[in-house]
Amino acid sequence: YLLGRERAMPEDGQVLGRGHGDSELLFPKYTTAEVVATGQVTVNGKTLNLWTFNQLETLSQRVLRERANAIKDAVGEANCPAMPSSQPQ
Repeated sequence: YLLGRERAMPEDGQVLGRGHGDSELLFPKYTTAEVVATGQVTVNGKTLNLWTFNQLETLSQRVLRERANAIKDAVGEANCPAMPSSQPQ
């Protein structure tokens, strides 16, 4: 016996998740999140965008590498640690 089964059905009789195409409504493929930098900083004449951890944690490895390369170009390769390898160990 499952609790909650005593709930009334919606007026239209449709239960989300049980019909064709409902998965697209429950789990959208694309989101509408905005990618807006929280600020900017200028280092050695180059402007870098500032990002929050929440913005960065969802990015692909390729995009993260591009952001890291932008920082490396601004501060100089000699002032940065080695870039981690993308190869599994």
